[in-house]
Parts: sequence; C-alpha cells; structure tokens
Amino acid sequence: MADLVAGGVITDEAVSAATDLLPAWTKARPLSYSFVTRPTPDGLVVDDVQAGFGRAAAPYLDMLPPEAHATVRTTLDGAFPRGFTEYRPVKGRTEDLHPLLGRSEAGEDPRWADHTPDALEVFHDQEHDELRLRRAGTVVDVLHLGQLTPDALPDRVAVLHADLFCGAVDLDPLRPADGVLRYRDVVLRLGRGAPVSVEVPSSQVVEVVVETYLRPQAIRR
Repeated sequence: MADLVAGGVITDEAVSAATDLLPAWTKARPLSYSFVTRPTPDGLVVDDVQAGFGRAAAPYLDMLPPEAHATVRTTLDGAFPRGFTEYRPVKGRTEDLHPLLGRSEAGEDPRWADHTPDALEVFHDQEHDELRLRRAGTVVDVLHLGQLTPDALPDRVAVLHADLFCGAVDLDPLRPADGVLRYRDVVLRLGRGAPVSVEVPSSQVVEVVVETYLRPQAIRR
C-alpha cells in the first residue's frame, strides 16, 4: 500500500485498493472508529483514532444535552438493526460508567443480566469465517462501550468485551519521514517534531470534539 501514497497524500485509489485487500470477514459485521481532532490554521488535524460506536461519549451522555443520547442511540440502532446486548462492567473508573443503550444487558450476575458468559456459546460462522456468540441457537452481538482495557478485566469475560472490539489504527508506516500524511483536506499525521499553532476558541474545540465523538464517521456494514 505504501507505494500508492505519493508525497504523503493518501489518494482515493489507495483507499479503494486497501478496501479490495480486506478479507470478507472484516466487512461482515459493523465496524466503527471515532476521531480525536482539532482545527488548526492549516486545516483539521487528527490526533488519535479510537474505537467508535459512541464509546468516547457514552460515559458523559448524562451531562450532555438530551439530543446527544438520542444521537448515539440512533447511530447504534442503525448499526445493529436486530439489536445488541450491552456489557457494562465497573472497576472504579468514571470513564467506564455508561448508560444502558441496548435492549438487553450481559453480565456475570444472573439476577440482573439477560445474558451471562456461561449461557453464551462461541461458534464458527462458516459463511463469514469468524467467531460469533449465540444463545440457544440465536446469534448475539455484545457491545462494550466502556474504557476499560482487556488487561483490567478477568479472562472469563473475554467473550463479552471482545465481541465487537475494533482494534488499533496505525498510519505511521504511510507517513513520510520528513512530512505530513494527508487524505483530501484532513491531516492524518503531522511530521515528526513539527510544531502546531492552534488559535481557536475553546468552545469551538469542544464542539468539534463532541461532534466527532457523537457521530462515528466510519461505521460500515
């Protein structure tokens, strides 16, 4: 792919070529990423790419206007038309507290959880060549919107937090050694050691970041 990126610019042809190289199983289920961005005099700069599905905004929905909750809920309903089960573990971190946005909940205590790890079966979906979860023959999508890393959770609940994990994004191999990496008018990576001048009202920065979090830009089916 690197040979299709000329002068630090990712072209539409490079994106199409990368899409064609993806195995079918990577496109069989919803996938979402969120972008930590900031406006600069030179354009929009992407500081980080994180897992999406509204995960970054979910812990703070109760502090945001009501339409924020509705936006995230609508986005998730569109990505999972058959519904999804939400996993909400708590390990003492505010970033992992998030509201119930799904129709059902997964957890270890059968007194309140609709699905427990023991009730779920891992099976091989041969049509899409991927591991899936099902209960009594019905396929289940389990979504974890918290910020806890897998290392902070016990191995016995791996089936709950790893079902829709989006993985990491690394664009550094495409970045030229002495320049920036761009796609259209967005700066994806700055040049190593390049200073950035930002003169933007703080309210505008917050607005851009929240809007990016609430509207995942890369959900695909």
